Amino acid sequence: VDGEEVKFVRPFVTLSYATSLDGSIADAYSQSLPLSGRESMRMTHALRASHDSILVGVNTVINDNPSLTVRHVEGDNPKPVVLDSKLASPVTSKLLTSDACERPLIATTMNIKDLKPGEASGRCANIQRLGGQIMQCEKNANGRVDIRSLMYQLSIRKIQSLMVEGGASVIRSFLSSGLVDLCIITVAPTLIGGFKAIPSDPQARFPDTVDVEYAKLENDLIVHFQLNNTKFGAD
Repeated sequence: VDGEEVKFVRPFVTLSYATSLDGSIADAYSQSLPLSGRESMRMTHALRASHDSILVGVNTVINDNPSLTVRHVEGDNPKPVVLDSKLASPVTSKLLTSDACERPLIATTMNIKDLKPGEASGRCANIQRLGGQIMQCEKNANGRVDIRSLMYQLSIRKIQSLMVEGGASVIRSFLSSGLVDLCIITVAPTLIGGFKAIPSDPQARFPDTVDVEYAKLENDLIVHFQLNNTKFGAD
């Protein structure tokens, strides 16, 4: 209700991604690279299987065309969620066409009821025809999907746990929102000099890390920590 704060139990959020020693998650042209070793990849897929849902940004869908499945371990595929403010998700993506993939929830800021005939309305109709669901969320100050609004929409769909995989703008949005509970980061022993997971910004605010633990999987270093989000007043 306008003017009233809505209380809800949001999903537990795990942020997980692979990075090089210099903090890169993609090359200088923003193309993702295979960073994780075999055992780290199995760990990532086991994490996917332990969550209700998995989230990426639309640029990841466009550039990488991921399946977001648990093909390397036994378990159920999580429900994909795509942050897609302008309904730019390609209808040829694996998430919308492959029999191996769960059909996604497309989180957008566009009001589908008000879409006029044209490109956006056509994409919306095609996404729904292929089994995707459109999930309307509020905008943030930058015109993108508001993360707290997204959490509310997921909660009313009974999604209790969410794994966030990227890309960079998604990672940054979730960390700066104060709505990440757990981080599991794979650090690969390589140098790329590419696109950073968290670009430098002197005005950025991020939560404090607590209970930091490390583990070695083959040649990869797994960094596991929780986040203290009290400075954000986040639930």
